Amino acid sequence: MGIISTIVSGFTGGLAQPVTQLATTFFGDKSKRDEYDSNENVAGLGEFAAENNVQNNRTWWDSLVDGLNRLMRPSSFFTFLGLMWLAMYNPQKFAIVSSSLALVPAQIWTILGLMIAFLFPSRLLEKGMLNKGVTQSDAQNIVKMAQNVNTLKEQYEDVQTKDEPNNSIVAWLSSKISPNIEPKNGS
Repeated sequence: MGIISTIVSGFTGGLAQPVTQLATTFFGDKSKRDEYDSNENVAGLGEFAAENNVQNNRTWWDSLVDGLNRLMRPSSFFTFLGLMWLAMYNPQKFAIVSSSLALVPAQIWTILGLMIAFLFPSRLLEKGMLNKGVTQSDAQNIVKMAQNVNTLKEQYEDVQTKDEPNNSIVAWLSSKISPNIEPKNGS
């Protein structure tokens, strides 16, 4: 029995401990990982609580800055919602706004995108947009778009200055007026 117990203890005691240590080295200890995750969650909740607790020594400036910091998401949402409304309500003005926005260089759009990505965690702009320069064709496109914006502005101003009645509205109004009712002559 001495030989068999030595062989079995060699497999269980002699090899098991180094294998366990090697596995712990590569994969870590699950109980320590769970403890670390729990401590990290508690620390995050503590930061959240400290950030949102009512502070006794707040000034009007602190409140103003906090309010401005919280306006980014609603203001960007309502800006895009307003652009969609403008596209439906007044397509001419929307075309002017869109064409004007197309004149903004790509680098400025990249900076704006990075600012929004910082405020709204996103990695969409990470893939090589910072190294793009303005090419000759980009400059020519900008000049063409500027001419298009001027043309659209002139067309919009022409439409706004016309005093001609809209035929569709006149037809609709005339269909609503009953032929049986006589208009009053002021008497």
